[in-house]
Formats: sequence, C-alpha cells, structure tokens
Amino acid sequence: MSDGVRCCRPLDSSCPASTRTCGHRQARCAVRLRGTTGCGPCCTAAAVAIRVGIPIPVSASVIAIALGFSAAVGIAFGLYPAQRASRLSPIDALRHE
Repeated sequence: MSDGVRCCRPLDSSCPASTRTCGHRQARCAVRLRGTTGCGPCCTAAAVAIRVGIPIPVSASVIAIALGFSAAVGIAFGLYPAQRASRLSPIDALRHE
C-alpha cells in the first residue's frame, strides 16, 4: 500500500495488533459500499415514482416476509460455510487457504 501500512491475515501472530484488524475494516467498507449501491437506486426510483404520482402500496406483511426471507438466506449461507470450517483441523484449513 502507498501509506506503508501492511495488512496481514487476521490470525498472523507476526503482525502487530493494529494491522490484524485491517481485514475487518475492509469487510465493513465492502458491506457499506454494497448496501449503498443496492439501496441508493431503489430509494431514488421510489422517490421518482412518488413525485410522478405512481402509488407504491406496501403492506406490513410484505415487509415482514421480505425481512424473514433475507434473514433466512443470510443465516443459511452464513452457517453452512462456518459449520464446514469448524470441522476442519487448523492445519488443513491453512493448507487450503
């Protein structure tokens, strides 16, 4: 990197503690960027539709179903790789990294 900060793997004990969190910062940045790029166009389209006069009927049940489905997908696709990783020995996990 240009500023001289070296990002290490999170479990690399040779790195100082301040650089071990670099991966977490990158992950948070990626999540924010994806959330912004996903919500931004939708919010803009909804604002334009409201200004033009197109009604957008949204009921509480539709919101609940969407949140429930999103939570189920997030949990399922988060637990499956974590469960597989927990069955590996640390040596095998590092070997296939």
